[in-house]
Amino acid sequence: MWDKLHSPEGRSLVRRLVEGQGASAINTSISPDDDMYRYLLDRVCDGDPDRAHLRYFETGKQMLEELRQVMDWAFGGFPSIPSFLDFACGHGRMTRYLVKELSPQRIWVSDVSPSAVDFQQREFGVHGFVSHLDPSRLGIDRDFSCIFSASFFSHLPERTFAAWLRRLFELLSEDGLLLFSVHDASLLAPGRRMGRRGIRFVRRSESRFLRKSNYGTTYVTESFVRAVIGKVAGPNAVVARLPRGLWEFQDLYAVSKDPHREPALLGLAPPPRGHLEVCEQSEDGVRFSGWSADLGRDETIREVQLVVNGQILQRGTPSIERPDVAEALGSARALCSGWTVDVPAAHLVPGDIVMIKSVNHEGRERILAIDTLEGLLARLSPERGHAPVPSSRAEERPGT
Repeated sequence: MWDKLHSPEGRSLVRRLVEGQGASAINTSISPDDDMYRYLLDRVCDGDPDRAHLRYFETGKQMLEELRQVMDWAFGGFPSIPSFLDFACGHGRMTRYLVKELSPQRIWVSDVSPSAVDFQQREFGVHGFVSHLDPSRLGIDRDFSCIFSASFFSHLPERTFAAWLRRLFELLSEDGLLLFSVHDASLLAPGRRMGRRGIRFVRRSESRFLRKSNYGTTYVTESFVRAVIGKVAGPNAVVARLPRGLWEFQDLYAVSKDPHREPALLGLAPPPRGHLEVCEQSEDGVRFSGWSADLGRDETIREVQLVVNGQILQRGTPSIERPDVAEALGSARALCSGWTVDVPAAHLVPGDIVMIKSVNHEGRERILAIDTLEGLLARLSPERGHAPVPSSRAEERPGT
């Protein structure tokens, strides 16, 4: 279904994207039942299937890279994980990347949607089992070394939040790790108040199939989450929190049964951040400009790369003062984050595929933009002005 919507140019862009991510061999099939793709298409990308296609694969790889840091901390890397469960897995936005890091025989997926589980088993060769709305009726009789649940607890009402956390914690092996994400209370829109107990549930979500009373949008305080973890996991569990550790938006919590595992997750570094804001053409050539910053581990951006048709054509370094970015990110370290890259006219034609990458001194990358030159010129004219950070409202973010 979705393949019929994507233009040949859009499919070429996706190929360039996954090649630029070092994942050229991934399975790029998307299920027609994939709610996440539909959400990106309808709510994030203004009905543009090529942009939604790109965003889908971009955010899937971003999840994998954010997860990689935690796996390095907890297990010494993906290959050392005996068994991995992706709970509330959807239709495999991340799994298609995960199977290149960990054998599919060590991966289990679970979702309340049978279509999602069937699709992943068929396309990626992983194990799978269908979940249930009632955590007490989750039918699985084995444990797992690592359980990852992205953007599941960010949708649960209070009546099932603790019950699901308890059920997943029960599925951990004795040295296992439970990793899940939430919407922090700081993401509430102005004028909306947090519930007295530290949780607010709104009957709104991207799901077309689940009742909004069971699966909406949830905001929680750190004290609420830690109190629930304390009741579920007991005083010996190790708990760590990484603010905005998933998609630079949702908070990540890690809970370990092993009391000797240090909560060093707090020291993990977020990936580089940034945007391509303006693409403009003159008689002399094309100018690309935007911002990029790294707020983790006192790192800085090493370079911004302009990649054309798979080859690095130009490099730049952030050095322009952007007080608006520093204010938006809440960090003085983002002040000199503005960058500009100029390319002579003879080096580009409208159909060229242009990718902008930000690379920090650890070699970690973030793709800031990818499109044809023609597409970038159409979308990012100077008249549109600066857009220093994405909206912080949950309903406007991918994967919420």
